[in-house]
Amino acid sequence: MLTTHPCRHTGAIMALIAVLLSGCASTPTGPSDSRHAGGAEDIVVQRLLQQNQPLAAANYLLHLAHTSAGDIQQRQRLEAADYLVRAAQPSEALRLLSQINANGLMPTQQFTHSLTQAEAQFALGRIDYALVLPSPPQNAPRRVNARYHRLLADAFHDAGNFGDSVLQRITLDALLDDERRLGNERQVIDILGQLSPHMLAALADHASTDVRAWIALQHTLDNTPQNDQQLRGQLQQWQSQHPDLKIAADLIEALVADTRLFGRIPNKIAIMLPQSGRYANAANAIRAGILQAYYTDGSATKPQLTFTDSTDLTTLPQVLADIRAGDIEMILGPLQKQAVQILYQNAELSIPVLALNRLEDADTNDFLQPKSFFQLGLSPEDEAIQAADRAWLDGQRRMLLLVPQGAWGKRLRVAFARRWEMLGGIQLEVQEYPPTSNDFGPQIKRLLNIDQSTQRRRTLVRTLGEKLSFEPRRRQDVDAVFIAAHPRQARLIRPQFKFHHASSLPLYATSHVYAGIRDADKDRDLNDLMFCDMPRLLRTDGNQTPPESRGFNPRLIALGKDAYQLIPRLARLQHDPERTVEGATGRLSLDRHDRFQRQMIWARFERGVPVIKGYSPTIEINAESEATARVDF
Repeated sequence: MLTTHPCRHTGAIMALIAVLLSGCASTPTGPSDSRHAGGAEDIVVQRLLQQNQPLAAANYLLHLAHTSAGDIQQRQRLEAADYLVRAAQPSEALRLLSQINANGLMPTQQFTHSLTQAEAQFALGRIDYALVLPSPPQNAPRRVNARYHRLLADAFHDAGNFGDSVLQRITLDALLDDERRLGNERQVIDILGQLSPHMLAALADHASTDVRAWIALQHTLDNTPQNDQQLRGQLQQWQSQHPDLKIAADLIEALVADTRLFGRIPNKIAIMLPQSGRYANAANAIRAGILQAYYTDGSATKPQLTFTDSTDLTTLPQVLADIRAGDIEMILGPLQKQAVQILYQNAELSIPVLALNRLEDADTNDFLQPKSFFQLGLSPEDEAIQAADRAWLDGQRRMLLLVPQGAWGKRLRVAFARRWEMLGGIQLEVQEYPPTSNDFGPQIKRLLNIDQSTQRRRTLVRTLGEKLSFEPRRRQDVDAVFIAAHPRQARLIRPQFKFHHASSLPLYATSHVYAGIRDADKDRDLNDLMFCDMPRLLRTDGNQTPPESRGFNPRLIALGKDAYQLIPRLARLQHDPERTVEGATGRLSLDRHDRFQRQMIWARFERGVPVIKGYSPTIEINAESEATARVDF
């Protein structure tokens, strides 16, 4: 069930408050007293926040609001909603905000209400609310301005507008204290580091002096040798060239330390891909992506790449022996799952590996996890799980499943169903369709119980002996449908749902419904369908692929691109599990088994074109909590 930690009992809250207030010089004169500098309410809230307990702070303010009135009550509820968002309770924050009459608030409070609502929606994977926010009032507090620019930076970033995201972060920097400034400046550098030289040049055109200074810093980091003394000297020279730019006091030393700990790039990399057989086409697409990333790499030093054939699994021991003899410092690949397993089980393998497929727990349980054995893949099960999470966060609880017959359909069905059960949802029915068919009406009618409605009509006709005016009715106990389909099937399935009186039912799908190239004429029948996919395809028009890569699977090209660009980031990601990388295939992070997890972007077909709605939110599940747990208002 969902992980929530609501403080539901007033006694527990007040006991906590008593502890926090013990030893304080000031004491509360009543829960409805106006808040003042150094007042008890301030003290309690600040101490709870210092202890990283925003949910307790929210509940404390809501407890006070029960006996407050007027402006004081409104302020307490508004502030509590902010802390609910911070406590990863966005749905509860929205429920609380809906109880506040925004029209009765002062202008700054009205803006804060809209800002908190946009933050909550963003936490639920909906970026639209943030992108249409007005600017803060001139008298808005510094913290409200900081929240506004941070939210816009995140929203622009998720929408793929990295340039505006950087601009917002640079504006935000001036609003932060030195401790928070360092983290924000690291994010500025992370974003700039993911932009191509062409994009950096475009951003520099007509940019402010501060923006150009940060771009110059990125050029310094890209082109300075990996030597502490040289890097520190180059960074100090950069700082002296931009004396008006205020930066965190520890930024330069933090960048030097990062380079020392995580900046080393292997000199020689062996890329193991099959050059013939059933995986050759996929391997060629991945190779094209690797080479794209390699030739656009603007770093001062680039590794030497050696391509090795991994088609014949029986020759892998000799291939590995040749790799060890050739001073290879890292392996990229292999692609075949069986080959990945062979390398995983090789106790003599002493260099880092970034495999291009992922093993399941059952494949690795009997073996010690090798050091620095990373796994990156495009698992359809991950997408089915994220579809379940998206549907749940949208408020759906009772689902139907429509999947193709065969192993692939079973994989998605099982992954979605397991996740849906863990979330606490109800799976009403599953239907499997023949993948080669053009008519999915029989399965859809059974799924919607229209066949039962038709049978009832036939029974009545036989009983009454006369014709009846009749329109079949679909079942009314369903909230939404999960479908697994490829583009040809999906373009037929969606209209058939509409034909069978289910046009209002939300449909959720994985990336497989989208061909990866925008074609409004072909995809207009997919309108309103929600699906998750990788940033590479949703943020481009599909025609930006270099000529030498056309004809290859664009998702596999993206996999190859990510694989190469992850190489200098592996050590840092392994060191910091909370860190993420914005990849072509998704927002990437490492789990405790050094397997990459992909966070996908959600989109909805509108007028035949995918429109980005935001990243797929992650739901943490804890067996002891309840999915329906709520904060007491």
